Amino acid sequence: MGQNNYRSSRQAADISAREAASALSLSSLDLERIERGVAEPDAMLLRHMAKLYGCTSDHLLAIDQFDVEGKRGERA
Repeated sequence: MGQNNYRSSRQAADISAREAASALSLSSLDLERIERGVAEPDAMLLRHMAKLYGCTSDHLLAIDQFDVEGKRGERA
């Protein structure tokens, strides 16, 4: 699994991991696995995370930083 912005977006929103896990109905372990890139959230969870953190799902997925080929700053 590639780069993501899950943890940095949560921290930028000044939300603790415990608060986020509770708000998202996740265990702390599940949230940690998502933030480390070991697991991926489904579309509905991704939407809830974006709303909670005040950003877009594209930002959480780092789509705004990398194109589909993974080249930083270049657009297809």
